[in-house]
Amino acid sequence: MKILLTGSNGLLGQAVIDQVPHFAKRHHIPLEVIGIDLHEPANLSPHCEFHQGSYTDAALLEQLIPHCDAVIHTASLHGNCLKTHTPTEFVEGNVGGLATLLESCVKHNVRRFVFSSTMEILVGRDWYASGMQRLDETSPPHCDSIYSTSKLLCEYLGADYARRFGIEFLALRYMNIELPGYHPLQLISRGNPASDVALANLHAVIAPDVTFEVLLVAPQTPLTNQDIVRAQTDPLAVIETHWPGAALILQENGHTAHSHFFANPINISKTKRVLKWEPAHTFESWLISQGWNRSN
Repeated sequence: MKILLTGSNGLLGQAVIDQVPHFAKRHHIPLEVIGIDLHEPANLSPHCEFHQGSYTDAALLEQLIPHCDAVIHTASLHGNCLKTHTPTEFVEGNVGGLATLLESCVKHNVRRFVFSSTMEILVGRDWYASGMQRLDETSPPHCDSIYSTSKLLCEYLGADYARRFGIEFLALRYMNIELPGYHPLQLISRGNPASDVALANLHAVIAPDVTFEVLLVAPQTPLTNQDIVRAQTDPLAVIETHWPGAALILQENGHTAHSHFFANPINISKTKRVLKWEPAHTFESWLISQGWNRSN
């Protein structure tokens, strides 16, 4: 199976490439990656055939798409581009660029398409647009920037191509993609390491019986709405309720518990069911790596 990977030199793109050999071996699937990025990587990977260019370049796509079985589309204008790009550029780059990709897929019968969306569709730029509550795929959009609006428009476009042309479109809405050195409490609601998000994308490539899905990629968490309210005044009490003894481990490692870590826990049960995926890195797995166990 050959995958066209846009944004192959980005944080997520590189993580996908890194996970490909392990994923292919684990699932007994031969996988090859054809990468597209505006910038050449510092170190070319043996697991990726790299092409410098843009996913909006129809001529380049015409060379590459016919040899592929699926697309993982991670490239786009993102939230940090709000200071440097206009709303028109967001729509032309994100929505128009996606249309270019989808048209090429239809022409060359590439059915599976995995799209990088954003949880900002639900929580906004400040993560509070939806209020403080546990969220899932039924939660209504609360876009508050052209970035999240453009991503929601892309999801609508994917649904249209799924209905009219049979494209198997999976939109993955991410929380933060965490960099090394992240606070361990990020793993209870705010984000996943890049390796976990990469594996969600690879699982989406092979997920069976999909026509169109919007799925939330976020930490595995037991937090409830009641926990969110309680954490605004006593976050350590919430932590101790679910992971007795964790407060001391956080303190020993110099980590402070802030209420903002608890704002929008996500129900990922649908994502786990559809993709047969779940995060390998959780707050509990971090605690275990520090010597914690429930019997203590």
